[in-house]
Amino acid sequence: MSFKFIENDKIDGPARKRIRSHVMKGKNVGKVRALGTRIGESEDTYSDMTEILSIPRAVGNSFSLLSFPCELQPHMRDLIHRFASVGVHAVYPTEFCLPMNDIGHVWFRYLLRDEAFFHSVLAMSHVHEDSLLGSYQTSQRALWHLSNTYRCIKQNLEKHSTPSDSTVAAVMSMAIHEDLIGHPGRSRVHVEALQHIVELRGGITHFTDNQLLLQKICRADLQYALHDGAYPRFNPNNISPLVIRSTFGQLVPLDELSNLAHNARVYDPVLRGVFIDLMSISHFFNDSRVFVKLDPYAYQEILIIM
Repeated sequence: MSFKFIENDKIDGPARKRIRSHVMKGKNVGKVRALGTRIGESEDTYSDMTEILSIPRAVGNSFSLLSFPCELQPHMRDLIHRFASVGVHAVYPTEFCLPMNDIGHVWFRYLLRDEAFFHSVLAMSHVHEDSLLGSYQTSQRALWHLSNTYRCIKQNLEKHSTPSDSTVAAVMSMAIHEDLIGHPGRSRVHVEALQHIVELRGGITHFTDNQLLLQKICRADLQYALHDGAYPRFNPNNISPLVIRSTFGQLVPLDELSNLAHNARVYDPVLRGVFIDLMSISHFFNDSRVFVKLDPYAYQEILIIM
């Protein structure tokens, strides 16, 4: 029979540590160790930390730090931000358009400097928000901003003999607003006012240096013309460089497009031209070999021309 002995002289450091820890179990139960002060730590450190924690978090959106013509509550800033975000994607879809770059800057400038345009945007923002909630009646909030828009436009026209771009934009917004709430008949008054103001500026060709406003004027005119069944007041073919149309025409041979129009029995010259343009554009958007995202101005030009 062999015997095994415990050798106490060969206990290593880790083993001794475990033994001491086991022996001390029970002796430290209920005892509280006082934490020592860290080196270099003072009472000022805690007060500084309290001040830091008391600073409110940075919340909001890109409109939070902007100064508007009238005081805005935080929820109204969010309202404008949501409406602008939805509007930008609807008018300039990212599936077809490049980033906007400077396009938004023009509207921001009008929004921050012109009270009439400011109230018109808030009116449309309220209408859009109410429609999302299932209400299609013009709310008191929207009516209040509409009345202020009319008041400011009247003051601007009385003060300046030549309407500014922002005043034109405000009148254009009123025409679009009536279309949003489903009252194209009432939009006629605003479209006629828009036409009069454009004539005071020297005609539609005067806005060629401001492509964004020019396109918006044409869109407002076209929206009403589609409802009324009349010809548009402004002819985009006279003011557009038509670079896009000439480019599309090179993608599909004109003879091929003419044959398609003939086979579809489109004989009217005007409708025939529209048909050929639509087929060219459809080919461009559907052919992955040639499709590239368009400049936002170019995309809007396509919609207006068509």
